[in-house]
Amino acid sequence: MIRPPLLHLARCAVAAAIVINPPARTERKLINVETRNTAESFARRDAGVYAGDAAVARFVARTPGLRSWAGWFKSPAYLKNGHAHTIFAAKFRWTASVVYRRHLLTTPDGGSLALDIVDKVSDETSKDSTGATYVDGAVEEDASPFLLLLSGLGGGSQDTYVRAQAAAAVNRGWKVGVLNMRSCGGSPVTSPRFFSARHGSVEDVRTATAWIRAHIRPQALAAIGWSNSGTIVCNALSEPDSLIDAACCLAAPLDMPSSSANFERPFHRNVYDRAIGGSLAEKFRTAQHLFVGAAGPKPVPAYFGGEFIADVEKASTACTIRAVDEALTAPCFGFPSVDAYYKDASADQRIKDIGVPLLVLNAADDPIAQYNNK
Repeated sequence: MIRPPLLHLARCAVAAAIVINPPARTERKLINVETRNTAESFARRDAGVYAGDAAVARFVARTPGLRSWAGWFKSPAYLKNGHAHTIFAAKFRWTASVVYRRHLLTTPDGGSLALDIVDKVSDETSKDSTGATYVDGAVEEDASPFLLLLSGLGGGSQDTYVRAQAAAAVNRGWKVGVLNMRSCGGSPVTSPRFFSARHGSVEDVRTATAWIRAHIRPQALAAIGWSNSGTIVCNALSEPDSLIDAACCLAAPLDMPSSSANFERPFHRNVYDRAIGGSLAEKFRTAQHLFVGAAGPKPVPAYFGGEFIADVEKASTACTIRAVDEALTAPCFGFPSVDAYYKDASADQRIKDIGVPLLVLNAADDPIAQYNNK
């Protein structure tokens, strides 16, 4: 399941949900247009394109590649399943090198967000984080449409798929920036709060979009979020003040309990979960001093008021995503359990509240955000 640039859609549109220029919510009429006869259920719904009749017609007219399977991406013989796609892309994908101008934004709780604006795209390519370099410099106003990218869980502007999308968008006339969630992309951690799939992160996205609107003043602002950040983007759009005009969510686990259950399978647990969970634990270790006092773990401010004490030992040695969420995320954001957190953060329950153009793409063979739970 190689994540392609947005403007070159791959086969991952098997299960898609689209809201394009929707009518008033009281008048909205939904239809189901199946994208292939063998489409199965997606999050217990029929897979397909969901939008008003006129919206579907406009979208398909502007995207000729969706009218036939002939022009869609076809995997080579040695990459015939989602595991092969994911691992090959992570280890062997060469993409454009990008120079970013980093701007650190301060949040109301004293946290820091790293907003990386693309300065230039190089002709050189790289298959690892060395393909991203960072320079200082003031931002200038630019009326070009702005594309805000948010990487997958624990990732950042250095990731190959993020750089590929950034380069593709720049070549098509967009101004591009990458919002690194707290602790990600080498950004400093300056408050005892990390990120979640909803609370806190939605406000951080709003902080970034408000800054972009005020300092760059683009004619329009769109966003693309991968994986966990796709869930964050959907949750942000469900609120009235996201300041985002349109968005795309790629490989997003909109049903978080279901995606969490996938990690209980042996291969997923020992490959994906161990890699991502270990990366999150490493990020926590760089900031665990914020959670520890002279006598050990100390109370720190919780999101909804009051205080909580993180399980510092568990968070710093975790090798699964769930362990990090149990030790840190759930208590910080006021949830009695990690399952309660996953249920609340799932964005599928808020799609109905989104009133701007939205494209959601999930691959039928995505090994994590699986559409058929098989």
